[in-house]
Amino acid sequence: MAQYSIKELENLVGVKAHTIRIWEQRYQIVDPHRTDTNIRYYDDEHLKKLLNVSVLLSNGYKISKISGLDKETLQRELFLCYSKDLDNNHEINEGMIKSLIVAMIEYDENAFSFIFEQAHTKYGMEGAFTKVIYPFLHKIGVMWGMNELNPAQEHFISALLRQKIHSEIDKIPVPENPEKTFLLFLGEGEFHELGLLLANFMIKKAGNAVFYLGQNLPLKDLVEVSDKVKVDYLMTFFTGSHDVETVYTNLNRVRLLLPEVSVLFATHLTIDEKRLDSKMNLLMGIKSLEEYV
Repeated sequence: MAQYSIKELENLVGVKAHTIRIWEQRYQIVDPHRTDTNIRYYDDEHLKKLLNVSVLLSNGYKISKISGLDKETLQRELFLCYSKDLDNNHEINEGMIKSLIVAMIEYDENAFSFIFEQAHTKYGMEGAFTKVIYPFLHKIGVMWGMNELNPAQEHFISALLRQKIHSEIDKIPVPENPEKTFLLFLGEGEFHELGLLLANFMIKKAGNAVFYLGQNLPLKDLVEVSDKVKVDYLMTFFTGSHDVETVYTNLNRVRLLLPEVSVLFATHLTIDEKRLDSKMNLLMGIKSLEEYV
């Protein structure tokens, strides 16, 4: 069972610890556990309840009313929030992110699909990812840092996201006369491919050809493909637990193997662009990909 301190709840839910304590005492929103030394701690059920409560509060509900809702009614009210055409996009996005966390914890595919489709309808695929999914993945990263995320939960949600992106990619016809050709891959030891899949979607949607080689690819295989196919751009992401020197080393290895091809890459690490040559291009988020496609 996951255990959260009240400070960790504050970071995940976005509600001050003092307010959480008031909700406990005045409205019995949650009933925390206690250690042998009488220190509060919370579990996944408490986290889910507080996430849902904070979503309803941000959409105009009163805490006194929320405290009287049973679980089924609370869930119905949440879905009504996402179905409304609200003016405050920030609030609805935050609500979707919090509800995706609940769907992940509960392994609830129906709730995930509902929220994702609402985001997709409102913003399109790219907008759904930049405004909802990426912030959600950041929250997951926070939970990893707390050691409070079960790997199965992360695999569950990643598999669902991959399904959604693959479904959208399958709808795009293969271009007859593409202007540019991209080769997308993740290097050895890299397995988190959601960002690369979204790039695949954006590149294909713009009418370009894509060779998608997926995750954990030995660099020698790049040479074999490029010997048979003319490629304008290579694209890769560094999302694993690399240090920055490893990123530079891997980029240089790619450039030595394929000196004529431009490399597009993204990483969460801080890059000194003075150490990049003219054919190494750092992508600063999904939007910066648009100038190349």
